[in-house]
Amino acid sequence: MNVPKLKPINVWCGNIETKDEALLVIRSGYALFYCLGVFFILVGLLTALGLLKVPALESILVGVMWVGLAFLLQNFYRRIVAAILILLSIGTVYMVIGVAGGKIDILLLPVVLLLWPSIRVLRATIKWQKWEREMREPQ
Repeated sequence: MNVPKLKPINVWCGNIETKDEALLVIRSGYALFYCLGVFFILVGLLTALGLLKVPALESILVGVMWVGLAFLLQNFYRRIVAAILILLSIGTVYMVIGVAGGKIDILLLPVVLLLWPSIRVLRATIKWQKWEREMREPQ
């Protein structure tokens, strides 16, 4: 019996062609956003303890926003949540620019880790909702 092989899916680049690929991109996205939120919360707590020199309250608030939006994305798969994640990504990049003192070499990592996954998740949620709408409409 021949079992068809599934083609490997690259989550962060390429076209999103099926509903399963969109779901995989969304799931990978909110897992990354949970990790980013926990990272920012830990940075804020380490700053509160005096181990780092970054704004503690801002880091904790940004981390809580990342975790909250990841939770909403996980449960609802909505475009508005993905759009807010892009805005939060842009704001976080500006916060990192302020902390880094505008050094260009340090800024590549936050741009890649924050903006591109947010844009991919927005594209995946748009396609996900389109396919959901097509399934609900009577033929």
